[in-house]
Amino acid sequence: MKSCVGIIGLGSMGASLARNLARHGYKVSVYNRTFEKAEEFVKDNPDDGFVLCRTLEDLASSLPAPRVIMSVITAGSPTKAALEDLSKYLSAGDLVIDCANSFYKDSMALGKEMEEKGILFADCGVSGGKMGALLGPSMMFGGSREAWDLCQGVIKDACAKAKDGEPCAARLGPVGSGHFVKMIHNGIEYALMGAIAEIYDLFRREGFSAEECAQIFKKWDEGDLHSYLIEITGKVLAHIDAKTQKPFVDVLKDETRMNGTGTWTVLSALELGSSAPSVGEAVFERIISSEKELRSAFKPAPAPEISLDSSDAMQALYLASAIIYSEGFDVLEAASRKYDWNLDYSEIARIWEAGCIIRSDFLPKISEAFKKDPSLPSLLAFPAFEKIEEENIQALRRVVARGVLGAVSCAVLESALSYFDELTHPLPLNLLAAQRDYFGAHGYERADEPGFFHTEWEEGGQEVKRQ
Repeated sequence: MKSCVGIIGLGSMGASLARNLARHGYKVSVYNRTFEKAEEFVKDNPDDGFVLCRTLEDLASSLPAPRVIMSVITAGSPTKAALEDLSKYLSAGDLVIDCANSFYKDSMALGKEMEEKGILFADCGVSGGKMGALLGPSMMFGGSREAWDLCQGVIKDACAKAKDGEPCAARLGPVGSGHFVKMIHNGIEYALMGAIAEIYDLFRREGFSAEECAQIFKKWDEGDLHSYLIEITGKVLAHIDAKTQKPFVDVLKDETRMNGTGTWTVLSALELGSSAPSVGEAVFERIISSEKELRSAFKPAPAPEISLDSSDAMQALYLASAIIYSEGFDVLEAASRKYDWNLDYSEIARIWEAGCIIRSDFLPKISEAFKKDPSLPSLLAFPAFEKIEEENIQALRRVVARGVLGAVSCAVLESALSYFDELTHPLPLNLLAAQRDYFGAHGYERADEPGFFHTEWEEGGQEVKRQ
């Protein structure tokens, strides 16, 4: 029997992670705020040797020092309250790992509080959903090297393994970095799902059935677009509703919810001065989907017929996906620079290769790009990705144009295209600079002379050079 581990929270993720650890030979002490739920969990898994704990004090008492306890409960105030209560029963050198989808700044604050008590604290992003937590998720660890040394065996046993057998888990930096990287993972996930949905919408508006769309996505999953999200898209589209015998997607409302991590990604990008427009549009699409009163105020407008080339659609989605990944890594770089995290982008891409929701054939390419050039200004500037751009950019333009002309919203695809064009073409912000100087005397920079200038617009138009 390996060393003991504690688990707080037996929701779908916590219960799956506990079973995962037990399967790898760990003696796991389990606690849930509602004791009956913990009791039922242990009863349902009698052969796994779980230690049932009624209180947090019982949990702490059941573990040898130094204790390793993983918290998998609702992020925010529930996590903060539970860990503050737990800390009363811990000793210096014990380690608490927050495995919830917590906001990274909350993790940084909680880490400081725990540090003052002599308790080690880490934040660990866990991606893969319920089945990932059970069979092996991607795990993004943020914490001290001392904390990592104490628990890396546990985490590497529990996590997914890449094709080469390497564990899809790593210490990425100090406290906060683990949940930040997981947040960006989720932001990328939002945008990829949005782009896939828009391509699906274009096919349906052309007249394709759900089953025909399923076959297209299944075929794409066998090629360059191979990914977990493309794979499950084909499966979802082929699923038949047992109640109505209709395609499952056709009995669902055209609205969805979100857990907040996409919104955090957009807000964090803005705060860091980084650009992630495709993530933003994906978040806005979800928001507007749930605005029932607003949407009910409008009648469906007549839509022109559209014709979409399947090859164009595949190429468009391929390039849009590359751009979306690039946006995410741009935000990671901005945070790494601000907080001095020294993130290893090649390693981040590597631990996303298995277990997580955004795993795809892009990740080895991304890992290789940053391994060869860790200081890349943008993923899109790497030669292999420049080739992807050259081969697919016209298809993305045609697909977006067909969507616009066919009255099909393609906000994520459009934003990915616009982001690429903004990187590769001059911007009209010279005009904005002049406007800002006119009404606010904010100044501007000239293209032909260094320095900062202002024009006295209302006093004869004389230009003045500022220091």
